[in-house]
Amino acid sequence: MSQVTQEAVKQKFSDQDIITQLAPAFPKNYELMEINQQEMRMLFKNPDGLYQVWAYTFHLEDKLDSYYVTGCTHHIMRDIKEIFNNPSYLKDDDKAMYEN
Repeated sequence: MSQVTQEAVKQKFSDQDIITQLAPAFPKNYELMEINQQEMRMLFKNPDGLYQVWAYTFHLEDKLDSYYVTGCTHHIMRDIKEIFNNPSYLKDDDKAMYEN
């Protein structure tokens, strides 16, 4: 997907609109920490305190009901800090689910 298309999506729907559409597919007992529409990623914290990144996509970019979760991605904490612009709530000892 091109950067232009991703930017257009960001302007069409709010974060909350996308979260509401995708919420039924969220993992149970996980806390949604942040969404990045440009990367089409969501950051979750699981009950064990580990972070996971989940991806989503769509069939038709201008139809919110065509958005769906594609699943968990395999990111390490360094990637997470880049995708979500080094969020201040992340601590030095936090771990990603797939951290080595």
